[in-house]
Amino acid sequence: MKLPEWIMFSALIIATGTALAREPEHAHETQPATQPADAFDRYDLDRNSQLSKAELVKHPMGAHAQMVDANGDGALDKSEFAALEAM
Repeated sequence: MKLPEWIMFSALIIATGTALAREPEHAHETQPATQPADAFDRYDLDRNSQLSKAELVKHPMGAHAQMVDANGDGALDKSEFAALEAM
């Protein structure tokens, strides 16, 4: 590699590293917290206002759903889901 090419290559590497190391301008903006109702709707795939075990499979706490199933029907309603989210 010739000297001018080496200088350009080095400058490019330094500039790229500096750009990548910088914190994004919007990094301090906070995302609004997901409301339990929004999360409930996201998991309620059949829109029956109940979350079955099959619908809770992808929820991080889905394996613990029976702990908050107050009426013991094997599904979670919105208030039971809010309790699961609070765990």
